[in-house]
Amino acid sequence: MDITKLIESLPLEIKDYVIDWQDIQMGEQHGMCVLLDCILSPGQKALLQGNKHIIGLECVAQYAPEIKHSYFYMV
Repeated sequence: MDITKLIESLPLEIKDYVIDWQDIQMGEQHGMCVLLDCILSPGQKALLQGNKHIIGLECVAQYAPEIKHSYFYMV
């Protein structure tokens, strides 16, 4: 999977917040988990909803009560 192409396909409003990504296996399909340094706003989610390669826009990782990051999957 070409990570550069996937990250470059993200809108600028999202791409600026990408802090980490990793390859994952989702059943028979390869994908990528993208971690953001923010919680996605409704407007940011709307930008991503039209992309058929993105799933899991409601995912939030909580590392401590005050540290939360959104993440999603690209397949």
